[in-house]
Amino acid sequence: MKTKKIEKYKLIVFFGTIIILPYLFLYMEKQREIFDSVSISMIYCYTPALGVSLGLYFFEKEKFKKQNYIIMLGFTITFIEVLLTYFAILNSEVMKILVAITSLIIGLWLIAVSIFNPSSGNMYINNNISKCRKLVFPIFIIYSIATLIASGFNILSFGEFFAGIIFSVGAVSSLFGEEYGWRGYLQEILQIRFGKRVGVILLGIIWELWHFPIEIIWQKDLFVVDIFGYIVRFIFIISLAIMMGYVYMKTKNIWATSIIHAINNSMGTASLYTSDKIVWTYESIMNNSQIMRFTVVILILTIIFSTYLFTKEYSGKVENESIV
Repeated sequence: MKTKKIEKYKLIVFFGTIIILPYLFLYMEKQREIFDSVSISMIYCYTPALGVSLGLYFFEKEKFKKQNYIIMLGFTITFIEVLLTYFAILNSEVMKILVAITSLIIGLWLIAVSIFNPSSGNMYINNNISKCRKLVFPIFIIYSIATLIASGFNILSFGEFFAGIIFSVGAVSSLFGEEYGWRGYLQEILQIRFGKRVGVILLGIIWELWHFPIEIIWQKDLFVVDIFGYIVRFIFIISLAIMMGYVYMKTKNIWATSIIHAINNSMGTASLYTSDKIVWTYESIMNNSQIMRFTVVILILTIIFSTYLFTKEYSGKVENESIV
């Protein structure tokens, strides 16, 4: 089969996976209300990596690596747990525990395999490790300062930020699932087709649109957002894609962007730790100083991350060397 045709088929499988499965989960939630924000995130975030893995399995099996097998296995087990709950064979609380245990085991397995397999390419943890340290540490500092400001210099919030990063080991499969699909696969395809700058902006748009079904489910117990809050989030996600895209282009290491992803998620929850449910609406921004601080910090981070678009790394053409 010709290379262009293979890439086309792989891309169809990828987009089919990231579109069909999220809306299937949303349908299941609307029918039975089986998820909470944690359990849905753990299965939902498999889908980008699953899309890549399925494409490789069916059309380019010689590139299928151990991590692809682990991702497919992890998703399959988790999906069975969800189906058993949907059909009232399992209690939803039991399902949530099983999903968390599965996620932890799959995550640790991914780490172990990625440490000891230099042939894993962009999935190899030590790939360009020196560059990873130099790029990730300043971003960690930026997020640390952002968390302090957003939380009103609350030490407990800052401690939760650190704890969130440490305990992200329990969500490694989710972080890896997203980063392998977005940065490790789709980014380069879009940049080859549309150029580095336009390609990464399109990636940010697709990334946020993919979040739409899960954001509806999150409204049950995590956050409420109106059109104003959604626009702010949308713009921020595009800027985040620009910054993380830069890090990936420099390192070709999806673990570097996975760590940044964990840092970003931890900042969001830690900054608003006093709220049982985040309400990010125009009214809450205007009337709640904590939400206002958080929004201002997000806008500042958006500006900072957007400047990466004008770096040298975003000029010139993409070297087609790492598409899986």
